[in-house]
Amino acid sequence: MKINTERKVTQFGWPFFFLIISLLVAVCYVQTINYPFVWDDEEMVVNNPLIKEWRYLPQIFQTSAFAEVSSSPKFYRPLQIITYLFNYKLHGLSVHGFHIVNIVLHIFSSFFVFLLFRLFRFGKTGDWLSLIYTVHPMHVESV
Repeated sequence: MKINTERKVTQFGWPFFFLIISLLVAVCYVQTINYPFVWDDEEMVVNNPLIKEWRYLPQIFQTSAFAEVSSSPKFYRPLQIITYLFNYKLHGLSVHGFHIVNIVLHIFSSFFVFLLFRLFRFGKTGDWLSLIYTVHPMHVESV
């Protein structure tokens, strides 16, 4: 019987990667906290009556993200508008509040990607891919 004397290389645990992901997102996106609303934010946030009252919650599922009633869902994003509703109730029209919540949501979505890679046993490749997902420039608009 042969005894294995090699040291087993242990991977970093999830708390370490949650910290790394949080730091990476903070470094990449902390400067956005002071940016004003831009482009479609005027229609989707500032001038959108659906995010200002809880009573409009059912309407969010029947209209476009721009609060337009239409027979075809041109820009149907009810979850995005619901997050705007919660943001508005917490922070009003404060750009700081909206950006902070979006940064926190990006941290959790990036961590979820990391957990999926771990679940499907991608190993170190999955760890690196999750970090690339975290800092990829395609997320600039959502954050």
